[in-house]
Amino acid sequence: MAPTMLHSTLFSSALCVVACLVLGAAPTKGAAQSAPAGVAVTITPIPASPSATPALPPVPPHLVVSADGNYVLDLRSRLIWPRCVEGMRWTGSTCIGFRMLFEYADAVELAAARSPAPGVRWRLPRVSELRHLVDKYSKPPGLHPGLFPQAPTDLHWTSTPSIQHSPGNQYDYANISQGRTGEGGSTLSPLLGWAFNPQTGEATGDLPKTTPLAVRLVRSFD
Repeated sequence: MAPTMLHSTLFSSALCVVACLVLGAAPTKGAAQSAPAGVAVTITPIPASPSATPALPPVPPHLVVSADGNYVLDLRSRLIWPRCVEGMRWTGSTCIGFRMLFEYADAVELAAARSPAPGVRWRLPRVSELRHLVDKYSKPPGLHPGLFPQAPTDLHWTSTPSIQHSPGNQYDYANISQGRTGEGGSTLSPLLGWAFNPQTGEATGDLPKTTPLAVRLVRSFD
């Protein structure tokens, strides 16, 4: 091969290597968490973390990683948490992908679809359960970045019921719509739900259930 042609070939190969390193290859480990058919979602990107990894705070003693690395076990509450929110997936070292935002009814449907067996029942967590995951004394406060990497910091849906009423009339619900069933009975459907802020540990109970929010499911273990 002529020197000029050899030099050109080597230069092209070097450019290819650099491009591959910059763009990155798609990870193959782990299975993406996807919504079941018929569940409407909104997908939003998660910003990349800075390249410099800050020192991690101590891990709370009641939170341990499962043997396969996919889950965090809360030994105090006897709960199992996925390390990634819905839409993202665990690669063996971090969570990647795009989070999914669900309306409340779709989040409940998603949890039911994640429960293939009677003994494995995924569900929306309660506010009190999510608070066990938040370290308010870390800087910044929030979920432990080593246990829940790339965790979204915006509101998450919970299963805590939200019923607000006027102080003078216990039946005067401000967030209940009343309708009639086909059998002539009455049904009550709450319009508002509790949402949790994992960055502060605070919750709000006046969010319309049609609001798309992030979802982190949970289940119990024996």
